Amino acid sequence: MDGIVKSKLCKKENIREIVPPVVNIIWTKIETQRLGFASFNQNLFKIAILGGLLDILRQ
Repeated sequence: MDGIVKSKLCKKENIREIVPPVVNIIWTKIETQRLGFASFNQNLFKIAILGGLLDILRQ
């Protein structure tokens, strides 16, 4: 890292400038993974829903 970024990261008063972008990046990665899982595994969700409906009908 260059000197400007490194010195900025070391100052406690600049934490408010650093934390929101980092949290945003992490949240975006998690949300992307979650949506990717949902889109690639739609059959699993359909099977779970149909299984639940079968349980209801059996009662």
